[in-house]
Amino acid sequence: MKQSAFIVILFVIAFAISISIYEYGLGNPANFKDGSKREVPANLMGQVYTGGPLVALLITLSIMDFAIIIERMLSLRKAAGKRSIPKFFKEVLENIKAGQIDEAIELCDSQRGSVANVLKAGLTRYKELVAGNFIVDAEKQLVEVQRSIEEAMMLETPLLEKNLIALSTIASIATMVGLLGTVIGMIRS
Repeated sequence: MKQSAFIVILFVIAFAISISIYEYGLGNPANFKDGSKREVPANLMGQVYTGGPLVALLITLSIMDFAIIIERMLSLRKAAGKRSIPKFFKEVLENIKAGQIDEAIELCDSQRGSVANVLKAGLTRYKELVAGNFIVDAEKQLVEVQRSIEEAMMLETPLLEKNLIALSTIASIATMVGLLGTVIGMIRS
């Protein structure tokens, strides 16, 4: 799913949930001393409701933040791979020291994470250079392997940074909405 579509759908769902929380949870007549007039709050829920519609917007932004945090947590867990990264590195390093590049590549395939994908790109390029019929000195091999690792990192980075811009934007907007509510409250008083 495209990032912008995810954010728009998330906003619509979060806004619908926040309106229902605002009207039926916070605006419940039991939260007010005078029943249905909703002017004199009886508890904290009623006090929050008297903050006005900006409270619903703040609830929307909080729900969006929480959903993006959960999405990031799941994505980063998937990007880590199946096994712990230190054990994976240790096994790959042992295979490389033993000259078993194919086994190291198979370990990268079984790990299935961002680190494994980057490492696999470097190992695959090294294997191609060593297996090639042309002679390449060690310095050129190192440059080629580094280039392939950098390319793989450029492919993996956007997956790891997805929705971080939306998260920071929501944090900025929430601060401004809170300040707007404070100013409106001061003007009313």
